[in-house]
Amino acid sequence: MYRAKKLIVLLDLSEQDRTNLKWAGLVAKGNQATSITFLHVRSSDDTPEEIREEFPEAFDSLEDTKQKLEEEVEKEFDGPPGISINYVVLDGMAVPQILTYITKEDFDLLFVGRNVAGSKRSKAAEHLCQKVPFTVFVAPQGSERDQVQEILVPIDFSKHALDAVEIAAHYASLIGIQKIDCLYVFDVPMGYSKTGKTREEFAEVLQRNAEIEFDRFIGQSRAIDGKFEGVEVTCHYKVSDQPAEGILEEAQQLGADLIFVGARGRGSLAGLLLGSVSSHVIHGSQVPVIAVKRKGAGLSFLQAILKELGL
Repeated sequence: MYRAKKLIVLLDLSEQDRTNLKWAGLVAKGNQATSITFLHVRSSDDTPEEIREEFPEAFDSLEDTKQKLEEEVEKEFDGPPGISINYVVLDGMAVPQILTYITKEDFDLLFVGRNVAGSKRSKAAEHLCQKVPFTVFVAPQGSERDQVQEILVPIDFSKHALDAVEIAAHYASLIGIQKIDCLYVFDVPMGYSKTGKTREEFAEVLQRNAEIEFDRFIGQSRAIDGKFEGVEVTCHYKVSDQPAEGILEEAQQLGADLIFVGARGRGSLAGLLLGSVSSHVIHGSQVPVIAVKRKGAGLSFLQAILKELGL
């Protein structure tokens, strides 16, 4: 079963870093991670080189930046004993530099922050969720927890959703949670009245069908008697014509600490892209969203893109 052993955390020396570091420590402990890399990309500016040379004290050196990272990590990161820690500082545009770096290394899980007020960092998080060829943990600023108690997994009965359920249940087993909640959001078609049933009656028909489908869905997995590694998986059903909003509402009602979503794609991009609902959930959630991908999904395509860009 999948376990995230090699982690990478993006830091930008802002207030967001505290959230990333707190979650990275909690997840690293739960997964008994063996290594973690803290990566910072220094953005390029238009300052002339002669100015930099004349006033070097006005600009942080590589050593200065690494020292700041180390101080921040030492202050906020609480990982498992013996974990190997690595610091990397790169120069240039953040997303291309990050993608180039990760294609040359071996990682299982990426932590990236998201500013809930909206910013360039939020757009960077979206781009990385789309392109990174392994699971991405998106942490909204200020969402840190001392412990995780409630995990929600929106599903659509696809193989990508099943990957999300299995990984969520596995993580739950590692940290001692006995149950996770799935959620299936569906809408009642406009023509329901032609059946002679009320909207509520037709919704009940759709839910009964979904309950049967859920049993089949779980039956395709490694679950034994509806449990993964001793973790019970239950499903909630919600009627909504806006799936993402329905998911976010249910997450709030359940008091979810984490939301796991399955990445999906088509054609040559299979496994690389997120569905529109998942993307909306990532943007709107007040708690971390884990975009689950099978490790290596879309890697060859990403490498081809970077090669074309000369990166």
